[in-house]
Amino acid sequence: MGRRLDHYEKPELSLGSYEYVATLDYCRKSKPPSPPAFIFMIDVSYSNIKNGLVKLICEELKTVLDKLPKEEQEETSAIRVGFVTYNKALHFFNVKSNLAQPQMMVVTDVSEVFVPLLDGFLVNYQESQSVIHNLLDQIPEMFADSAENETVFAPVVRAGMEALKMHLDSQQFLNDLRNDIGKKIGFDAIMRVRTSTGFRATDFFGGIFMNNTTDVEMAAIDCDKAVTVEFKHDDKLSEDSGALIQCAVLYTTVGGQRRLRIHNLGLNCSAQLADLYKSCETDALINFFAKSAFKAVLHQPLKVIREILVNQTAHMLACYRKNCASPSAASQLILPDAMKVLPVYMNCLLKTCVLLGRPDVAVDERAFQRQLVLTMGVADSQLFFYPQLLPIHTLDVTSTAVPAAIRCSESRLSEDGVFLLVNGLNVFLWLGASSPPELIQGIFSVPSLAHVSTDMIAGNLRGHTPLEKPAFGGSNVGTVVLGWRFPDPLTSLGLAADCGRNDGQALPYNADLKRPCCKGAEITLVIVKQREQAEMLFRQLLVEDKGPHGGPSYVDFLCCVHKEICQLLN
Repeated sequence: MGRRLDHYEKPELSLGSYEYVATLDYCRKSKPPSPPAFIFMIDVSYSNIKNGLVKLICEELKTVLDKLPKEEQEETSAIRVGFVTYNKALHFFNVKSNLAQPQMMVVTDVSEVFVPLLDGFLVNYQESQSVIHNLLDQIPEMFADSAENETVFAPVVRAGMEALKMHLDSQQFLNDLRNDIGKKIGFDAIMRVRTSTGFRATDFFGGIFMNNTTDVEMAAIDCDKAVTVEFKHDDKLSEDSGALIQCAVLYTTVGGQRRLRIHNLGLNCSAQLADLYKSCETDALINFFAKSAFKAVLHQPLKVIREILVNQTAHMLACYRKNCASPSAASQLILPDAMKVLPVYMNCLLKTCVLLGRPDVAVDERAFQRQLVLTMGVADSQLFFYPQLLPIHTLDVTSTAVPAAIRCSESRLSEDGVFLLVNGLNVFLWLGASSPPELIQGIFSVPSLAHVSTDMIAGNLRGHTPLEKPAFGGSNVGTVVLGWRFPDPLTSLGLAADCGRNDGQALPYNADLKRPCCKGAEITLVIVKQREQAEMLFRQLLVEDKGPHGGPSYVDFLCCVHKEICQLLN
């Protein structure tokens, strides 16, 4: 009744998400965008030449350049490529297809850098493939006799580059390079969020820049990046019409085409608080609280931020108890079913190095984790804040099932066990002091724990590591970590909600809702022996225990939140 006959022929009327090819009005200066370009800058200082990193990168580039992202209907990529090497000066290369050999031009004035050539610097890889391969073969030899150890980078960045350990980091670096080059990317993106009357978008969190209050600008966006939006309810919403949200992203494709992608979302509205708490998504809440807190560290003291997070947690739970819960004793902590794991996640957030400001953690590491979380999606932030702990020694050789995850607490470890801890950035393999020799033989192909070196297997799990020998009847640790999708660690464990309890009733869990243990960047395997120095880093990720550098245990935090709730209610 009253619907257009061509309703299903128009994506904007029949689909929640659709895409347009943008007109020139949506292009900068009303001109079509140029095809995107990747410029590879290679540090050819003395240390990188001598440790083989330059040669490694040049060899790998020959492979990864064949995997440049392209449009679905195209046979070749439209992305142009250019090459610059640098030490104390910048060396630009002309790799135009009609040249027999690449040509080098040097810029020594790094205070006012300019590109010394206009034609031949950015080229189509397919057209200039032979010249580019010649260049990549020549670069290691070209700078082989260089004694120049200064670079145009700032000293702190240069020190980090020189500290790269080839035997540990090379495979991880190359896999990250393959992943970053091969993934589909949207360039020069601008996002705008619109809503129906009654509420509005008030803040945005992510790897973004905002010149005004509405346009979210991103140099690039891909499947590993997420933007979190905060909405403010400032007027009456209708239960009949609901709340409508539209997200529009204007971006340039890898083929150089300007497009407009639209996402539409309709949400139900309710006047009952009980309905709100019943449909609450704790994982999304934690993602939001983490990003808002990490954004605030630039402007507020860490202690104030931590207090705000605790107060917000207590206020949400006190509101539920006052307006939705059945009458009960004041000594009992009442949590809504959909928010039973909120306290444990919030405690994990409070104990991160970003919010604790631990003196043993470098500022660079804190900045890295802050920026990483700001771009995380919901599933990634779940795993980051509450890692998965898997008892590898319980693997059934006759089954393909992954061992059930256990709670992240020292009390769940055993001296005769082997445990795998995954947080999306690293994988820790913890070896108990009394690990059975047959178990060690099955995993490492060595007779006993004493023969296991903590750096013998460190490396990249998606590349080639020594973890290729069979273990547990054909499985191995790499297969367990990467070949499966694990359930959410908290909902599948059924964490206790009541103060002082450790035997929480299992929460509802949908077995179909699974996610990979890691997305995007490569993950590093770290071998940890019980009672050795490296165990300290592992124990910092046992998030239910009291933090070694501050932060309460899960049970202590529950008691703290319960006390806050009682004070609010009184």
